[in-house]
Amino acid sequence: MPRLRARTIVRTVTVTPSDLTPPTPPDPQRLASSESTASATWTHASAPSGTTYAITITDDEDNAVTPDSGSGLGPYVWPVSAGAAYVAILRATGTDGQVADSAALVNVAGSGGSGGGWTSTFVDLTGLDSATLTNGATTGVTRSSAAVCDVKVVNYNSNNGVVSAGTTGISVAGGGAAGSLCIGIDLEALFGITVPNDILNDCAVTLHLAGLGDWTGGTDAWEAGIMADNSANFTTGTGFSVRGDYDAVGQDRLVSTNNSTSNWSLNEATPAGAWTATILLRGGQIAEAFYATGATAPSDATLDGGGQVMARTIAAGSARWAAATFYASVRAIWRPNFLLTGITLHVRDIA
Repeated sequence: MPRLRARTIVRTVTVTPSDLTPPTPPDPQRLASSESTASATWTHASAPSGTTYAITITDDEDNAVTPDSGSGLGPYVWPVSAGAAYVAILRATGTDGQVADSAALVNVAGSGGSGGGWTSTFVDLTGLDSATLTNGATTGVTRSSAAVCDVKVVNYNSNNGVVSAGTTGISVAGGGAAGSLCIGIDLEALFGITVPNDILNDCAVTLHLAGLGDWTGGTDAWEAGIMADNSANFTTGTGFSVRGDYDAVGQDRLVSTNNSTSNWSLNEATPAGAWTATILLRGGQIAEAFYATGATAPSDATLDGGGQVMARTIAAGSARWAAATFYASVRAIWRPNFLLTGITLHVRDIA
């Protein structure tokens, strides 16, 4: 019989490590002014063995904050002050050198006017001279032939809507078939502010809206907020807004960087008359949203009390609003039409 010989075959297999995913942060927190400490704990279900963690905490003036305690995924505990905002960034580092960051957001309510009051400036956008604004262009609107503001119009994804100025305000009328009709107004020019310097303290923008029509179903939605620029359309980039969707029964949503939405469970009815959408930049860093029916902007006390904390900071890797531009943005998505009747800028007085 032939002899059988054993043979050993050696193969070299290269294993490429998978990308390190960021830890999952806690939900954004809004603390009462009486609280003296904040606490944050992350989870990291997919973390490979040997992953290490390091925490960095800053307040809304970019001051470093040293935690009182904490390691690993937490809980981390650190001191807080009334009226301040904090970003705690947990960095995960894998054994192969990969890193992944995750931010926890904490806002602390003000205490009885500490940090100064608010100066609010309203610009009325009713009583304008009649004009149809050109798609893809920036057009000046006037009142009795005197300049009021410049408005950029973008028909995004073939919406084919129409923007016009008139006695009742700036009309944004969606074209229906698809996409959205967007307008942008340069707040720096409108209010004579310098960005970012003038908004690094607390700053809020209220969009005054009215007359919702052609609210018929499908993907109909309205949206109002702020954007960092108007370079293309007002649907991408750094921005925050309040949004109402027909198919969510008027439910308002928050929109942050790159137009991703996260639910805000207000379940408000469709606005029947006037309503306002307000975005507050706490320390130019963390955004909060407010929604209310009626034409009145939020009071100082309402702004001090805080709104719905956004799920993200201004931009990935950036602690504060660093863009040199600052725009009010309004969109009609698919069919609806409505009016922009005014804009209020609220700036926190420096105590």
